[in-house]
Amino acid sequence: MTAAGPSLSQPYVGSEPESYRVECAADAAGITTCGTDLTIFLGKLTFDEYCASCHARDALGSAFAPSLVERARGLTRAQFMNLLERGYGGEAAAMTRWAEVPAVRNYADALWAYLSARAAGDLPPGPIDLLPETGGP
Repeated sequence: MTAAGPSLSQPYVGSEPESYRVECAADAAGITTCGTDLTIFLGKLTFDEYCASCHARDALGSAFAPSLVERARGLTRAQFMNLLERGYGGEAAAMTRWAEVPAVRNYADALWAYLSARAAGDLPPGPIDLLPETGGP
């Protein structure tokens, strides 16, 4: 992820996940780099700030929190938003009601778009950059 660029300081209403943009390319050494639109980029920022400590880097899951890549495959957007609103009480730990946290509530659509792109296989694990023509907030 680039050091400079958008932040989570202001509400953002992004595009629907079906219209996200991800472009990945491998360099001569075979290292893949991906660029995304603003919605996915902000979703990753939100995930890294509020979700990665439990669900691990790139949403792959940990010993006490599931892979959100796998979970997002079985959820609709409405179900995901409901989970953010009410939280989740699992066997090993409970997920907070993220809708009470303004930075998560304001970026819920971007977070859903990021997880949708990961779940669909359109966005592989790893750092991402903001596509230059997408601009910023």
